[in-house]
Amino acid sequence: MQECRNYVNCKDGNLSGIKDYVSEHLTALHEVITKNGNHSSIIKKTIQYMEQDCENVSLDSVAQKVYVTPTYLSSLFKLNTGRTFIEHLTDIRIQKAKELLKNTHLKNYEVAERVGYKDS
Repeated sequence: MQECRNYVNCKDGNLSGIKDYVSEHLTALHEVITKNGNHSSIIKKTIQYMEQDCENVSLDSVAQKVYVTPTYLSSLFKLNTGRTFIEHLTDIRIQKAKELLKNTHLKNYEVAERVGYKDS
């Protein structure tokens, strides 16, 4: 069977040739994505969103912003950081709460609301 570099020009023109062509290119694409550290880019963007808006952030909202499913983001986050999404978010919220308590005259429940805890 002739190898197809471009399925349009493939002399076989059969489904098997097209499948081989697509499979070959998807495999190459996967290798490029994995080698270029696309996962670290997703994690960096995730952390950036978490830090920018810790009040209204959730796993679902961040996953939507980085174009992956919440389940995949959760697994990817744990694999790359060694911590869960919620653990990291909690740390961000605590740090922001500390800053607000030191530098403002807000009441405890106001600080809690500003960092994402609706029920004081």
